[in-house]
Amino acid sequence: MFDDNKELTKNKFLGNKLEILQFPDGYRGNMDSVLVAASVAVERGQKVLELGCGNGVALCCLLHRVDGLEVYGIEVEKRLADLCRRNVSANKFKAKILNGDIATSIRAVSY
Repeated sequence: MFDDNKELTKNKFLGNKLEILQFPDGYRGNMDSVLVAASVAVERGQKVLELGCGNGVALCCLLHRVDGLEVYGIEVEKRLADLCRRNVSANKFKAKILNGDIATSIRAVSY
């Protein structure tokens, strides 16, 4: 997955309850990610899909806040999807993270 962990930074979220690995370049999870997760109206047993889940900061914050969710994430960049899987697992959560581009992989259906 990663040849060199030196290129990753470790960042703490939610009062040090979550440890998230991030690439030093590109978008990095921050307070916006925490606020997005806090704004999701969801209850135990529901399903959640995040399009463009990046490294998984928002997903991990949501999973920390609400137990018993069925969570899915889609990320177009393979290295970010891999890192998201790693962050979800390292924080002892479960989520299905897919690597793909919904703009090119979904067909229109006529009714």
